[in-house]
Amino acid sequence: MEGTSKDLLQQAEKLLREGRKQSALPLLAEYLSGHPDSVRAWWMLSYAVPDQKRQIDCLEKILQIEPGNHAAQTRLEKIKAAQPSQPRISPFVEEGSEAPLQKTAASEMNSQPRASSPETSSQNIPQKKTSPSMQYAVLMMMACCALGLMGAVGVTMLRGRAAPLPAESEAGTGIPLPATWTATITATSKATQTPPPDTSLLTPSPIATVEDTPVPTDMVGPLNGYYAPDFKLVNVNDDRKTRLSDYRGQAVIIFFWATWCDYCDIEVAALEMLYKTYKDEGLIVLAVDVNESPFYARSYRDRHGMTFPILDDPQSKVYNQYRVTGLPTHFFVERSGVISAIRVGFLDYWNFNRKVREMLDLPPT
Repeated sequence: MEGTSKDLLQQAEKLLREGRKQSALPLLAEYLSGHPDSVRAWWMLSYAVPDQKRQIDCLEKILQIEPGNHAAQTRLEKIKAAQPSQPRISPFVEEGSEAPLQKTAASEMNSQPRASSPETSSQNIPQKKTSPSMQYAVLMMMACCALGLMGAVGVTMLRGRAAPLPAESEAGTGIPLPATWTATITATSKATQTPPPDTSLLTPSPIATVEDTPVPTDMVGPLNGYYAPDFKLVNVNDDRKTRLSDYRGQAVIIFFWATWCDYCDIEVAALEMLYKTYKDEGLIVLAVDVNESPFYARSYRDRHGMTFPILDDPQSKVYNQYRVTGLPTHFFVERSGVISAIRVGFLDYWNFNRKVREMLDLPPT
């Protein structure tokens, strides 16, 4: 098993050297599920994740494990220094907040190259003489323009006296608004069984604390804000029948998956890490294997080192009961038994971790 873990790390390193970061992610996640204190793995993961926030998380994890790691400290400082230190000033400034704009304008003026003094300009730039006739012509043109402008103003004033203003002008002329956009219903193709990855954050549940807003007991169904429907399936780990209600009082992730699902394959390593981290805090993961033989589930479990319950749903009864439309699908069930979030599609470790800590009433990391 140790040799297999080393192979995972070597394969991940090879993929990173080839620039295939997305392919290296699942290997590193699987390795870290069994070796959460591996500085080398967290270092490689800091290069595999796409955004700076997660790179910082990986480097800070390295410094927690090994505080004297100079390379991690240096790279962390560079990444933080590259981030914008101050927010941009909004163009919409409220009353009494002119000072920032004045400061910005002043800084912009200071940043411009200074013009030469009048004395220097007069010395360097030769003065062009203008003839008296040209000066008279310019004055005449300016006088004609002024007379024309005064005439136009006078005509406008006379028209204003002759024609009274319309009544609605006293209240101000309305500004025509553009027509609002109306959605057009169009036909869409049939959804695939495994939707594309979506790493956006989970939307907060409308029921933040179930204790403050109790749900009627008759509200049972696979819907957000309802009690999760109870079910009974065989756990392939010990061949015993398991009910969802057996875990009432714990935070439960119901994970619908299959061994052929590529996105599920990536998520399994993240769920295993979460389960090992938070099981003593009250987290349980119920992985419902859809429409497969227990043999495939056990083989997959042994290859990936899964320790949470794997429930066999050979005829897709629970899959249909929960109205699942694609794999992977996740139902986040609070300690009270109420569903607080439903997610269809791929989730990464950070999204799982944030939601789990909310369910367990732990501070965000």
